[in-house]
Amino acid sequence: MEVIHLNQRNHAQCRHVSEETLERWRCDGIGPKFLKLTGRVLYRLVDNPLRA
Repeated sequence: MEVIHLNQRNHAQCRHVSEETLERWRCDGIGPKFLKLTGRVLYRLVDNPLRA
């Protein structure tokens, strides 16, 4: 099974929120699960399914 990762910009567009909102959610400890690897924030699609 291939794991698909979205960067912050792509994830924000799919969720219809701003990148700043995602950043605020991360700081507040709420919102979608994310990974931080070498300074990059990634969202695994399997952890954060997008609903139509």
